[in-house]
Amino acid sequence: MFRADWVRKLSESRSTSMRSPSSSTTTVSSSSLLLAAKNPVIWAGQGVHYAQAGERLAALAELIPAPVCATNPGKSAIAETHPLSLGASTRSSQKGYYHFLNRSDVVLAIGSSMTKTSFGPTLPRRKRIIHSTNYASDINKDVVAEIGLVGDAALVVKDFAELRHSPGIFIPSLITGVVAIIYPFIIAVIVPAVTGQPLSDSSDFEVAIEMYRTQPATRGLDPEAAIQAYLFQFFAVMLVLIPVTSSMSLAAHSVVGEKQARSLEPLLVTPITTFELLGAKVLGAFIPSILLTAGFFLVYIVTAALLARPGVAWALLGPRMVGIVFILGPLAALAALQMAVCVSSRVNDARTAQQIGVFVILPIAGLLVGQLAGAIELTVTLIAWITLGLLVVNAGLMRVGIALFDRETILTRWR
Repeated sequence: MFRADWVRKLSESRSTSMRSPSSSTTTVSSSSLLLAAKNPVIWAGQGVHYAQAGERLAALAELIPAPVCATNPGKSAIAETHPLSLGASTRSSQKGYYHFLNRSDVVLAIGSSMTKTSFGPTLPRRKRIIHSTNYASDINKDVVAEIGLVGDAALVVKDFAELRHSPGIFIPSLITGVVAIIYPFIIAVIVPAVTGQPLSDSSDFEVAIEMYRTQPATRGLDPEAAIQAYLFQFFAVMLVLIPVTSSMSLAAHSVVGEKQARSLEPLLVTPITTFELLGAKVLGAFIPSILLTAGFFLVYIVTAALLARPGVAWALLGPRMVGIVFILGPLAALAALQMAVCVSSRVNDARTAQQIGVFVILPIAGLLVGQLAGAIELTVTLIAWITLGLLVVNAGLMRVGIALFDRETILTRWR
């Protein structure tokens, strides 16, 4: 009665798989939390199978290292014979499953909705949770996560592994920060202590003595402390290089890396505008860089309070120093990483994109040399003018970036 013949030919073509990556900012934060954990555990769900990310997950578990406990739908997310596999669980499980889960401090849940159910394992309380899922509605639904990652399981695992494999991304900025802190202390504190000759006895620092006499922030300092404050403010320009170097590395890898992994295409076919896409890429690299700079500045101030003469650390918190580190630094970093994003959207190598940073680093080096030669004094007024110029430059770079970022070229012709 219901029998009929199918006369049309069946199509054997596959539909396009849409896979979205997580943002670089949350991935960096999650990686830092994982690496700082004493007893991390990976909670693997069914999404690992859908993403065909089993081998990548096993590699990530070995890199951290962390044992892997699977939900029942996530069974064999990594091979059950793998040394780090704790097997799968419903309401019952082998002893080792909850032994490691109970003593864990950080849990990376990946490819799992973490839905509370009578048919699944129970997550112990008071755990710091990183929840990675393809559905944003799953995050904080039944279990509160400290960090939420929305993205395909394979791509999220790839991002974690790349950051674990490539700590060198942050090495240039870390070296810059260490040099920026050590160098002024060698000149202002260590050399006078070793030689027994105070800086105030040298005629080379008459400019610092003049600053001591005229600027309100240093009037209460003795001559030696005023010279130390002058030197610390002088070399503060080097702190500007920290956000520039780190943000450029992150931005270049963000676009080029995703192009190479073919994870950029899903973002390009979404309804978000190019401005929103590039803005997210910029912020993803900008925020970790500023946090890194703030951390080094705190070390700078604390070290000055411990090793320099009394009152020097307080003098460093004036508008000139704050303007250099927290206004010029972020704006210079923003200009550098926008250049990196613009270039990386047209090239296939992250190192090529990073080389554009010379156009930002050279002017910063010029400020340092100009101060050393006595041709430039970074006053509050000059900082304000440089700030205005950088705002104009950043606005122009964003317009250029939007014009250069050709979605169709990346989707159809990039190889």
